[in-house]
Amino acid sequence: MQGIISTSFSLEELKEAIYDVLDNKPAILKEQYARATAIIHLSTHTYGLTQREIQILHLLSTGITDTDISQKLEISPKTVRTHLDRITLKLGARNRTHAVVTAISKNIISPYVEDF
Repeated sequence: MQGIISTSFSLEELKEAIYDVLDNKPAILKEQYARATAIIHLSTHTYGLTQREIQILHLLSTGITDTDISQKLEISPKTVRTHLDRITLKLGARNRTHAVVTAISKNIISPYVEDF
């Protein structure tokens, strides 16, 4: 039966089936699918992070500096550092890189979101 998806498929099985179909499609389509599913499946649990802290994590994950973050968000570099201190504390991270990796692994931020 074409066009019917079994409800007994797990999310991972469904994802694999879609990738099997996409194997005959351009790479850009696969990338768009990966981005869409990453965004859809972001966690609703934020581990106590504020929207601003999540916003800073997104920017931090792009590799920009504290100064660039402060200019983009129109806040002082000291405020950015304060947010980063709180982020690392809330996530139990050792440093800013660990905070980004932790946020991605907990689906708080997506590695595919480039700008918001």
